[in-house]
Amino acid sequence: MKPANKPSCSYSIPLKRVFLQLATATLVSSFNTSQQFNFTEITPTTNLVWFPCYSNFSCAKLDAPLDYTELSGPRVSIPLIKVTAKDPVNYRGMVLTNPGGPGSSGINQIAQSGETFQSIVGANYDIISFDPRGVGFASPMLDCSIPTSTSKRRRSIQIQGPQLNNSIYEDYFVEYTELGSICNSEAGGLGNIGPHMTTADNVRDMVTIVDAFAQTTDGRRVEDASLLNFWGFSYGSYLGETFASMFPERIGRFVLDGVIDPEDYTSGLTLKNILHMDDVFALFFVYCNIAGPDECPYYTGRTALDIYERFEASFWKLNPKYAISQGWQNATLMQSTLTTIKTDIWQFNYSPTKSFPYTSTLGLGLERIVENLTAESVADVVAEIAAQQAETTTVTIENFSQPALSSAIWCSDVGGTTYNSTLEELEPWLQTLQNQSVIAGELWSFIGIGCATWPVLGKSRYQGKFRGETQNPILFVSNTFDPVTPIENSRKMINYFKDAQLLAIDGIGHTSQATNNSCASTKIGAYFQSGALPGENNFCELEAGPFGVIVPGSLERIQRGNDLQLIKERMSRLRR
Repeated sequence: MKPANKPSCSYSIPLKRVFLQLATATLVSSFNTSQQFNFTEITPTTNLVWFPCYSNFSCAKLDAPLDYTELSGPRVSIPLIKVTAKDPVNYRGMVLTNPGGPGSSGINQIAQSGETFQSIVGANYDIISFDPRGVGFASPMLDCSIPTSTSKRRRSIQIQGPQLNNSIYEDYFVEYTELGSICNSEAGGLGNIGPHMTTADNVRDMVTIVDAFAQTTDGRRVEDASLLNFWGFSYGSYLGETFASMFPERIGRFVLDGVIDPEDYTSGLTLKNILHMDDVFALFFVYCNIAGPDECPYYTGRTALDIYERFEASFWKLNPKYAISQGWQNATLMQSTLTTIKTDIWQFNYSPTKSFPYTSTLGLGLERIVENLTAESVADVVAEIAAQQAETTTVTIENFSQPALSSAIWCSDVGGTTYNSTLEELEPWLQTLQNQSVIAGELWSFIGIGCATWPVLGKSRYQGKFRGETQNPILFVSNTFDPVTPIENSRKMINYFKDAQLLAIDGIGHTSQATNNSCASTKIGAYFQSGALPGENNFCELEAGPFGVIVPGSLERIQRGNDLQLIKERMSRLRR
């Protein structure tokens, strides 16, 4: 299959510019006596020039066109970070990664997990990532937000989604409308970054990265340096699906992990994401019950159902609709508290092995909150969990998270199909999400509401089919119970790309990173080293999970058990 609208990514660079870039790189090096650089000190170049940075890494900034259809027009710089291969004798090139988002920083991902990735794929690979255009250290950066003074009720748009009653949805809708208007004013013109942040734009940047690498000394040592080796997580799977559809002949070792359904993604509806969110939360009570009170302080009674009933008793007391109908003065606080509780559970479901202890702390804190609902009691619980999390927090170079980044990329890919929709028109979709998940139904609507109010259209979005006869087979990777990228998406996508296979991991959490499954790491490593696919041996059994517990049997068997069935049935009644 030929890629749709394939652009030419090799273009002539005036010789004068090349000499200027090399001279500038030399000047930067001569003025920095510490020999440790940051991105503000690195000049973008069309060839890859690496500088030591952040103690253990190498950094570069790649110069690329803002618009690949106008190569002589404005430029963007793409920042890259590298964990250098530790086995140069058997060097195999680079593996490019993307952490997801959309709009997450690849620089931070490598700072946190680059060494872990290299231990899996092999010490003979460089591990490289980048901040997508408009994000983080990229230049120009999309930097627009709502001034604090313009909002009646401030809350973190990135973390807290809309709550339960329509007046809150309307308030949230107004905030995102204002965000879209500000971003359109500041970055919406064709000469600005806003219209050039589509996934297709980032795909072409990845081609530029691969082509630049192929021209380096390291690249010339590698057979098939023109092929992209890639490990994409979450939204990174959509980035990979788009790359494989546009450039199937450039696919090397290609792992898509925590898989998005691209057709659902581009519809703007995102109805195939949170299908297992409540399943994952229900498993908290199973793991807590097996772990016992020493490991899980929220433990009570004798069964998982007993622990769930403890949670339900507190959760039911947060009923903002009833409070609003009765005119209670604390109705607004009750509403925001409920959203905070749901948001924390949602986030902890991403990495249960690490975070279910936080869920236990949250459950205990919820009991204190409902007995004395004040802003101070809520803040105390939030602070307690934050302190617990700080004990295991990994390195972040800089936090660039802002809601405009997700909207700029996701809504550009949607292509305005939901733009200008009213809340009334979105109501059936909002109801479907609420029916899918008690925990995340309202929260997940940030995508659709964001795109309904985002006026900046991407100029070069991919509109072709998601499929292709790739140069090498793609390996799709999914956990059996992923809260936001269900395994059903992988089962669909392996039929769209030639000889693609699925590696299924029996585990909970978002992407293989959440499970730390040794079987999966071995198989992913073998694929990157030799191209070996799992074949019929494509299922990794359940290993130790939250609280260090090893659950006997499979999660599928546990899901069919009486306790889990009762918990999920009871949980469904919490929708109100």
